[in-house]
Amino acid sequence: MGDIVEHPQRWTLTVAHLDHQPQNCDRANLKALCAPCHCRYDLKQMARKRRLKLERQGQLTLNLGGLSDA
Repeated sequence: MGDIVEHPQRWTLTVAHLDHQPQNCDRANLKALCAPCHCRYDLKQMARKRRLKLERQGQLTLNLGGLSDA
């Protein structure tokens, strides 16, 4: 059998706001995540944020047949 060789890796930790509100810095709302996990966590909200921004700018949305991207 071969020897087990460790390959240390470095990870960049970032601070995620669990409610996606950057102004809410309560400790219960913060979580340390590696950069890839933080991106995955934020991706879930990106479509919603994009839609809300368009609505604030005057874009109307239609709910066709009960389908929604929210």
